Amino acid sequence: MLALFLTSLVHANEPFDAIDIRKFRPSPDGNQFLGVPSASTMRHLQLGISVWGIYENDPLVLYTVASGSNGIQSLNERTAHPLVEVIGETGDAPIDNRFLGNVQATLGFFDRFSVAIDLPLVFWQSGYSLSTLQQPDVEPPYMYSSGIGDFYVQPKALLLDRDDHPVGLAVMLPISTPTGNGGSFLGEHGYSYTPMGVVEFSNGSIRAKEYMFRLAAYGGYHIRPIDDLYDIPIGNEAIFGVGVGFHPTQILELVFEYMGAATYTGSTAEINGGIKLHGGRHAALNLGAGTTIRSGIGAPDYRVVMSVVVAPDLDPNVRDPDEDGIPTSLDKCPGIKEDLDRFQDEDGCPDYDNDEDGYPDEEDQCPIEPEDFDNFQDEDGCADTDNDNDGIIDRFDRCPLTPETKNAYQDEDGCPDKPKSFGDTDGDGINDNVDECPFKPEDPDNFQDSDGCPEYDNDSDGVEDLYDKCPDRREVYNDVEDDDGCPDESMRVQVQKDSIRIADKIFFDFGLATIKEESFGLLDELSSVILAYPEISLIRIEGHTDNIGEVQKNLTLSQERAEAVRLALIERGVEEERLESMGYGESKPVQTNDTEAGREKNRRVEFIIVERE
Repeated sequence: MLALFLTSLVHANEPFDAIDIRKFRPSPDGNQFLGVPSASTMRHLQLGISVWGIYENDPLVLYTVASGSNGIQSLNERTAHPLVEVIGETGDAPIDNRFLGNVQATLGFFDRFSVAIDLPLVFWQSGYSLSTLQQPDVEPPYMYSSGIGDFYVQPKALLLDRDDHPVGLAVMLPISTPTGNGGSFLGEHGYSYTPMGVVEFSNGSIRAKEYMFRLAAYGGYHIRPIDDLYDIPIGNEAIFGVGVGFHPTQILELVFEYMGAATYTGSTAEINGGIKLHGGRHAALNLGAGTTIRSGIGAPDYRVVMSVVVAPDLDPNVRDPDEDGIPTSLDKCPGIKEDLDRFQDEDGCPDYDNDEDGYPDEEDQCPIEPEDFDNFQDEDGCADTDNDNDGIIDRFDRCPLTPETKNAYQDEDGCPDKPKSFGDTDGDGINDNVDECPFKPEDPDNFQDSDGCPEYDNDSDGVEDLYDKCPDRREVYNDVEDDDGCPDESMRVQVQKDSIRIADKIFFDFGLATIKEESFGLLDELSSVILAYPEISLIRIEGHTDNIGEVQKNLTLSQERAEAVRLALIERGVEEERLESMGYGESKPVQTNDTEAGREKNRRVEFIIVERE
């Protein structure tokens, strides 16, 4: 609502409507609330395009002034030009209704800067010119019903990035040029400048839309051409506002705003509320409404706003149209999502038959090992290199479907047979018919002495019992007396009551579950420690991430990395039934995610002892 005090109507010959009366100026930065800007910018080479539609009711109204007995003036009642027909609430104000719009584009640079352009539009407005207000017998002309407003350019710079600091801090300088139609309150007759600062707090990344709560406040000074509307000075003004956002789900955000402006002659204030429907990190639909709580020029009775925002990434190093976590610069199939099955995942192309044996991976029990098609269990997709499971590969097995008897008599041919007699060929006291090694004498050392086979390395640690100081405990290979056969305390791997602590990190390729070669030595040492403690019957391998990126992707990545470590330990000899994997994503941080050092600590793999015998 606007109050024009009709007192001494001077300046009658000056133009009345080359003034931009808008109070609501939607921020073009893409991460804004509604009218309140964000203290973030677009990512490097991210292009944000916004289209706004705005309806305002009675943004410019005339009131008469009444003087009381005490000499104090007060607003009396709404008034209209005597020759303007008033029908209901139409015609009783210079501007009854306004349908406005903004077309905006913003481009980010280096995650620190952005440049935005903004073209305001008036699609339709109803009202009349104030040029004959002092001439009640002259019918006033109608205003322009549509036109363009003053074109804006807005550079913006981050002083503090919220993704790296507890709060974000930005400065901006919107500059308008007099491109309006030169009347009907579409724009100014000169340039304007609005230096501003914005501070913002959130509990998560604003660019990645990972926050649940955020709060922003801004302040600035609008420097505009000096003018007056009859006896009301129009000039520079201080602007300010606060925005609050609640983001309870991945899609929905509720926003509330308070915005105001003040000059030495008066002030205006309004409140707005609405919802933002996020389409990931690259699109949003904004819906809102507001009302004036302190009247003034350009402050309507109520306002309704709507906008659509799209913000694609143009930087091939981060652009990921198929959202498989592999940027376009590395993705050989940028329009098809990688299947992320730990087989050639780095190329960005789905591999539906990894081993190319004709069986789709979803049906193939061995998706990375091709079927050998030897008419033996060919339908499972697994290569059966030893059909009879006698330990002799089929190509060397004279009887590939009948297992060898393993009695140390012609065991290399793969065919069942028995010695010529059931004596005791090797003289170890175990008859050949029950001696698994009838040609090799048993070494009676109270370790599997009944099988008739010598066990030169009881604990299977690679150190023969003859030289093994601890023949029943496995050596831990950690470069600490590895030749004595005894487990030694490791500096990098330590067994504690409830967990196995590793002093170093296990490193993975960026965004993948592929373990880097630099961590192989640590895994070798870790596996030898686990094997040296057979009483630990179950270990849970936990994967954890920081809060950068989408929650579900972090959860999936942490599970895949934990499983990759489990498989690596199994390959190094740890029994499969002693290991389980679990990914927790970003749900269990050990340090704050507000700093890079904290996020580094949170990206980790832990080993929890679940069961001991």
